[in-house]
Amino acid sequence: MKTLFLGVAILASGFCNAPFVKAQQITATQALVTGSAPSSTVAGLPTCNASLNGQIYFVTNLLTPTVLGTAIGGGAVQALVHCNGTNWIVG
Repeated sequence: MKTLFLGVAILASGFCNAPFVKAQQITATQALVTGSAPSSTVAGLPTCNASLNGQIYFVTNLLTPTVLGTAIGGGAVQALVHCNGTNWIVG
């Protein structure tokens, strides 16, 4: 039997509060793996390029983010961002 949980905790505002990934597989030996996205400010993000395409970060200082918009710092909103190979994108 295999079970996989993948998701994020969403605030009432619609923004992500705490990303989580939790996987559980039951076999002869049991394994439980948990993890979370690294946290950063927008200025602290590595340069988004082809080698980071798909990388996810939890950003702590977004300024009025829009889902699928480019991440802009200077605010106090927290959300997940991902690298699309060119820019860090919200969501």
